[in-house]
Amino acid sequence: MTLVECRVPDLRAAVRGLALGLDRLAPPGAPPFVVERDAAGDLVLARGGARLHAGTDRGRLLAALELALDAEARRLLAGRCAFHAAAAAGPRGAVLAAGASWAGKSTLATALVARGLDYLTDDTALVDEEGRVLPFPRRIGLRPGTLALVEAPPDRFERVAYDLDDHAPIEYLVPLATAAAPAPVRVLALLERAGATFASRDLSAAEATARLVAHALQRDDPARDLRRASRVVAGAAARLLVAGGGPAEIADALLARLAATMTP
Repeated sequence: MTLVECRVPDLRAAVRGLALGLDRLAPPGAPPFVVERDAAGDLVLARGGARLHAGTDRGRLLAALELALDAEARRLLAGRCAFHAAAAAGPRGAVLAAGASWAGKSTLATALVARGLDYLTDDTALVDEEGRVLPFPRRIGLRPGTLALVEAPPDRFERVAYDLDDHAPIEYLVPLATAAAPAPVRVLALLERAGATFASRDLSAAEATARLVAHALQRDDPARDLRRASRVVAGAAARLLVAGGGPAEIADALLARLAATMTP
């Protein structure tokens, strides 16, 4: 279903970018958010007949929509197994990179997609009972100054931005190549940003499972999270701890490990 219906033509690209991925989780029959212009010329955000925002400033409208969608995402994720991780997939499987906030997951996801993988997620990795990562392709938000660290070719990404009068411009990347189906994890990386120099070491199954479980987001069912983390780890041909390095360097190292898993 469509979670956001935009009736203002010049806002459709930005609205689509902000709403990316949430349609996949919305239950049937849920009322959509509606972005439209009323008779007085105001931009209106409404849902189920209730106005959530009205005004003339497009930046304020988009900011209100973003806040509403973030709240909706939290509701849609309730009861699901999710890890604080980024993921991208190729024909033979996915690279999953888990880490704390500011560990570099978003820039790494951008670098992986720029190098040809299909986008799964950059922050919230939903894992099914088989240990596969489900597509949850929300827009990628990068901290100011970090876009220069990653390659974002225009044939792989669309940029979405909006301005607020009293804030710096808000800019997102919307990957154009998104995975359509769940992907088994072939390379699992645990990110610890300890320095500028790239370093990594292989992990045992037990250590990789413990580190991945520590990044569970929901915390409502620890047994479920442990079970699914164990299945992710069991299916991964490479499990490593990454300490330091830039996004391009880390992406190249993980893709090399992914290629190695394909060797007969």
